Amino acid sequence: MLEAFILSAYLEIGWIPHVDFTTWEPNSRREVLIITDSFYADIDAKLSFYFLWIRAGFKVYAWDAVDFFSMSPHTLDSRVSFGLAFGPVTVGHRHVCRHPVMPRLRGSEPIRYANDSAEAEWFLRVDIGGER
Repeated sequence: MLEAFILSAYLEIGWIPHVDFTTWEPNSRREVLIITDSFYADIDAKLSFYFLWIRAGFKVYAWDAVDFFSMSPHTLDSRVSFGLAFGPVTVGHRHVCRHPVMPRLRGSEPIRYANDSAEAEWFLRVDIGGER
């Protein structure tokens, strides 16, 4: 029975050379924050049982705070999905949300560049060749 469970995971790290954050604060003007040298870490895991699967992961974005070895996290993307896979056909549900990290760590300062968002998706995917 336990042989039917398949666990897979990945860890990805990367560099984003240029980022534009456009924010709209209540009762104020539009602000654009241009960031160079942003980094991220992406962690994801999937558990499969025959044709059923569930997947969860998160991606943390960080700025170069003081030097190359000091990072200041600013955004967290969370993902949770589940579904059924029959050969090349997959049916599932995906929830993705983005929340600020840095503004919440600064205590009493007003939240700036707080890009909160969430979405839920129902999907049907057909894979055509290659890996999925």
